[in-house]
Amino acid sequence: MMSNHSRPILIIAAGSIALALLSCSDNGGPGDGGNDETPPAVSSVTAIDLSHIDVTFNESVKRATAEFLPHYILTQQLPALAPGAMASDTLQIGNASLKSDQRTVALTTATPMAAVPCNLSIVGVADLAGNSILTPIKKTFPGSTAADVTPPELVYRSPGPNATNVAISMPMGLQFSEPVTGVSLMGGC
Repeated sequence: MMSNHSRPILIIAAGSIALALLSCSDNGGPGDGGNDETPPAVSSVTAIDLSHIDVTFNESVKRATAEFLPHYILTQQLPALAPGAMASDTLQIGNASLKSDQRTVALTTATPMAAVPCNLSIVGVADLAGNSILTPIKKTFPGSTAADVTPPELVYRSPGPNATNVAISMPMGLQFSEPVTGVSLMGGC
């Protein structure tokens, strides 16, 4: 049986634990209601096929920073001529498009990847609060030689869906997840 003197101690201890847990905030991570002071982190990097890579961040990112090609450096590790040595080859990224989830960037390489380990360095991408990746994030992932069967995805359009009060003279803009040719728009007026 617990004495009456031990109950206040339990309540004080429980209150202290709750305060300690509240103070363990990450200064603005998703859902904590605080000010976001941390840059986005990379959740995953996946080679979809020989020329497509998806980079997923842990939070929504700003389109202008996510689609700026110099923010990404892609290299692949190739066997060197000397035994046991490795060489790296930089692959040019031809396109970067932020997908509709606002967290995934579709990268399209200008030349095909090889089925070797690849390294992606990411810097400068900012979240919606303006926190930018200042120290490059480096991720290694397996390259792919799978055939390109990834269709282009419409990732941005202006005016947006169900837009109202749009001037007739406003130009229409479409952005796809990769360069496209022969785009035809079907529909009637």
